[in-house]
Amino acid sequence: MMNEVQELLKEGGTKVFTTYAVEIGDALWSALYSYIETTYPDGENRWCSKYSIDGVFEENGQKFAVLCNRAEMKYYRLNFSITEADGFKAEDTLVEVTKTYTPATEAQFAAADVEAYISEYAKKKDEDEKNKGKTDEEDSDNNEDNSEEEESENEDEEDDEDKKKKKYSFDSLEEVSEYVELQTQFNELSAQVETLNSTIEQLNNELAPLREFKAAAERKEKEELIAKFYMLSEEDKKDVIENINTYSLDDIEAKLSIICVRNKVSFAEEDNTPKDPITYNLDNHDDDSSTPAWVKAAINVAKNMNN
Repeated sequence: MMNEVQELLKEGGTKVFTTYAVEIGDALWSALYSYIETTYPDGENRWCSKYSIDGVFEENGQKFAVLCNRAEMKYYRLNFSITEADGFKAEDTLVEVTKTYTPATEAQFAAADVEAYISEYAKKKDEDEKNKGKTDEEDSDNNEDNSEEEESENEDEEDDEDKKKKKYSFDSLEEVSEYVELQTQFNELSAQVETLNSTIEQLNNELAPLREFKAAAERKEKEELIAKFYMLSEEDKKDVIENINTYSLDDIEAKLSIICVRNKVSFAEEDNTPKDPITYNLDNHDDDSSTPAWVKAAINVAKNMNN
């Protein structure tokens, strides 16, 4: 029934589910019936209320039950909430809805099942009362039997308390050996903590210039790397320049390389280096196949002039 509460009838609306068979153990029905039986009991009918449950509904998120006064045959609205955390909670007042409420032709709860529930409920309450009476008698007997034992235990506890008081009846804590030992350990630990803090501070002071030197060296290396990308504009390199202390060398190289690829930058450089002139030895090269024809011709001219 708990799952059906989310789809209950709205006052004057269309019925969502058919006749519901009430059983012992139904959380919502049990909570409702127990509440009205306790809050509005019927003095002439034991284990019964002067109200019956006509239906359970929900309107704008507010759950409520419509109760029927058995004697007056008038209908009243009882607002309530029920959650796993807080259980069932009902408002203190009933609001009459006879003028706005019309009972359904088919009862929401089967009358025979309701009567069976009430009968079983009354039977269970009677059994609980009988068992409670027996338990009270047994507890009374047990209390009498155990009274002497409890008195003896109380006396033993008082003796233990007296011993403790005698044990710790010193003028000052310095006379308690346990306190003195703990105080000594605390002082030693405090001294160790102070020494460690001093060492940490000293190491931090020594590391400070090293960290500064490392940061300066890394920055210089990054600046040199950025300078190598001379083919990029300052706007292209703006991001890495502004975040030079954040980006690593690999980050900078990767970002600038990607920009070069996007800008289709050519890395080829013109070779303007002057080349050495080619020289030839004119001695004994007339039969050398690698000697150009014009060189051979020059050799022949030189030979004729010598002759």
